[in-house]
Amino acid sequence: MAHVGRNKAKGHWYNQISLRNHEGRHVRIGLPFCGKLSKGKPNRKHSAAETKLLNLLQDIERCFAAGLVPTEATVPALVGTAPLVIQKLQAKGILEQTSGDEERLFGLRAFFDFCLEREEQRTTAREDSITIDTYRKYKNTRDLAVAFFSDRNITDIREITEDHADEYRSHRLAIRKPTTVQSEIKYLRTVFFKKAVKRRLLSFNPFADCKVSVIRSQITDRRETIAAQVLKEVEDSISNFNWKLYWCLLRWTGARASEPMKLKWRGVDFENDLIVMPSPKTAKKGIPERTMPLYDELKPILEKAFEQQQRPSPSSYVVRDILNLPSTNREATTRPAKNAGTDIKRFIKKAGFEPWPKPLQNLRVTREDELLSSGEYSKKAVHAFIGHSAEVYQNNYESNLTADDFIPRSKRHTDAEVKNNMETVS
Repeated sequence: MAHVGRNKAKGHWYNQISLRNHEGRHVRIGLPFCGKLSKGKPNRKHSAAETKLLNLLQDIERCFAAGLVPTEATVPALVGTAPLVIQKLQAKGILEQTSGDEERLFGLRAFFDFCLEREEQRTTAREDSITIDTYRKYKNTRDLAVAFFSDRNITDIREITEDHADEYRSHRLAIRKPTTVQSEIKYLRTVFFKKAVKRRLLSFNPFADCKVSVIRSQITDRRETIAAQVLKEVEDSISNFNWKLYWCLLRWTGARASEPMKLKWRGVDFENDLIVMPSPKTAKKGIPERTMPLYDELKPILEKAFEQQQRPSPSSYVVRDILNLPSTNREATTRPAKNAGTDIKRFIKKAGFEPWPKPLQNLRVTREDELLSSGEYSKKAVHAFIGHSAEVYQNNYESNLTADDFIPRSKRHTDAEVKNNMETVS
């Protein structure tokens, strides 16, 4: 009923599908390949999207065999089917065009929802995947755009012009920072309208030339370092031990917000004073974790947590009982249902301070600057501990680190024995 072919001229894979129409004749339909690729070639095992499509076509054939007309009533699977598939089936005479098709293909909300549904599928894909956080950003952009255009009585995406795109940009810049609007416009341009052009729903992309320029001085003020005394007072204001543990992991390692949530006790080496920190952001680039020192300021609270948790197994998570974190399988998601930044702001206010621009990112920046200023570690080591992009990390830091890099310079003459027990990191 279906096989996969390749358009060599365009380099695209496609699904070649055949089914019987109402006259009992075989009809062939070429649709974009919706399965999974393995080493650049189609995977023989049907993907969820491919299975869904094949089941839809089987339902349509059953309708014809029973003498029925395939509609959303007789074939419920037609609800939510991709606009391009509907168009192909109509062009081949398999489906009749109805008044509701215009709304499904070009309706403002329906269009954004369809695009968003495809992006949601990518959160579970092995290749060309996106994180749940990225999907949430797409979803927020959808909500903002639908609300904006609905207020202007635009119900059809074909009505959106370049002037409307510029108006949306100006509207958002009046209430949000340029860096935020820059991302929103980028998502509208590439995730939504560019794909509408590729699916031939639109002849042009109204956001193609709509861009936001960000002046460097507009973002450096958000890269703020926080005084050590301020951070100490915030830490003292946290009465919940589990929250204090999470705070200290962020404060002294410079980790990203999601990383300590996935840290297991097997990654804490008390003997050699090392931490192997998970790195979900770079895992897809082949760097699932990074090694850093177990800093003197952090070690006492980790030892206390280890005893309070009654010396847990190596597979147990270090941070527990906050943010509705599951006790197992946290790798399935990038973030918990709750936002850690909200609670961090609450702790800052409780300590008597006004929350700084980006609480979690500013903690990370502060720790990096402290380590660079201390002179205890080389610059390449500090950048590797903090964790940069895969390309920068691999090219400049990862292959050059040695055992000495993990020992403060002030301790190297006294900790020779520990140093000799450490393996060279490469």
